[in-house]
Amino acid sequence: MVSDSTTKIKNYISIETKLEKLSSYSSSQIPESSNGFFVNKEHSTLFIVNKGKGIFSTGWRENLTSRDVHCALIVNSGEFVLYLPGEPIAVRFFDKESEISLFELK
Repeated sequence: MVSDSTTKIKNYISIETKLEKLSSYSSSQIPESSNGFFVNKEHSTLFIVNKGKGIFSTGWRENLTSRDVHCALIVNSGEFVLYLPGEPIAVRFFDKESEISLFELK
């Protein structure tokens, strides 16, 4: 899990080359009711906080059935979180006004 300002997203192309063509991907808004962990084993997953804040967590890659939180971040508007393939993902909205976009980097 990597997090930084969206103005610095190109700095991370060396760990995920698909970030170079981010403008060619369509995003979806994640529903406020998103709860629990999920794992994308094949593709990286990018979240951009458009408004408000989000709480992003990850668990242990070695035990995908575990629901233990290994790391959690509060991410502000104008920042992103990138999960690499196989990393457990959990996202929660900080408040009802928050908006978060999801990109599956296929």
